[in-house]
Amino acid sequence: MSARISLSSRGFTLIELVVAVAVIGILAVVAAPAIGEYLATQRLKGAAEELQTDLQFARMESVQRNAAVTVTLASTGYTITRGATAVKSVTLGGGSSVSGGATVVAVFDPVRTTATITNGPDITVANTATSRTLRVSLSTMGRVSICSPGGAVKGYDTCS
Repeated sequence: MSARISLSSRGFTLIELVVAVAVIGILAVVAAPAIGEYLATQRLKGAAEELQTDLQFARMESVQRNAAVTVTLASTGYTITRGATAVKSVTLGGGSSVSGGATVVAVFDPVRTTATITNGPDITVANTATSRTLRVSLSTMGRVSICSPGGAVKGYDTCS
């Protein structure tokens, strides 16, 4: 005996499709804010890590060229200069910004590879789409580190 499938039992009914689309729509509405927060946090991490890398680059550039290298901070980015020559200029996008209470962040000495820091060693990196921030710290020995105030951003040490 073979079972016969009638034409009416193939596929989904219109009601089943409407219910499935409604469930997917509700899940999308619930997930949208979490996805937005995730993307803003990723942009924040990217901006902080780019700044960390560029501060290390400035230190290496001063040693390699045997000249003082200066990192100048602006609200939407920063510039790395050697004398009067701009080595690199970075504009942070995606709503990211930097602040450190000083225009000149650091001047790297080519001989001792140390940094002369103006108005504190901490640079705060923020993103307009999230309340979280990251702090990029520069020691006088030229060491650069990133921490998360209050431990709000996972993957980074909590700032002390």
